[in-house]
Amino acid sequence: MNKFKDFVEQYFNLKLDAKTRKAKYVRARWIYFYLCRKYTALSYSAIGQSVGMDHASVLYGEKELENVLRFEPLLKQQFDEIIYSLSDPKGYSELNIDQLVKKYNNLLIENAQLKMEKNTFKWGKKVI
Repeated sequence: MNKFKDFVEQYFNLKLDAKTRKAKYVRARWIYFYLCRKYTALSYSAIGQSVGMDHASVLYGEKELENVLRFEPLLKQQFDEIIYSLSDPKGYSELNIDQLVKKYNNLLIENAQLKMEKNTFKWGKKVI
């Protein structure tokens, strides 16, 4: 939970537990609520308390984020960047295009090899 809080605070350059209703703070909290609900087993109350809010704020934010993402391209882009950054454990975002192509080709080769192995063995017996 602290990982998500620190990440969102750093991304938006603000404090999530600030007592303000400015849109940039509210929307950053909504993204934080989403991350906590999706990637942790914490209750609405625990998530809310981590930023000085109650469970109702988390519920509202979770629902409202879905609606706002459809109509605000900038927030959608920020949201996608955050999700991508958190889901890029191998650091592919740091690679240049040549390195990405090489990794992609290696994956294609590995996939082809696995398919050949699968076709070689059928029902536990080697097929020639």
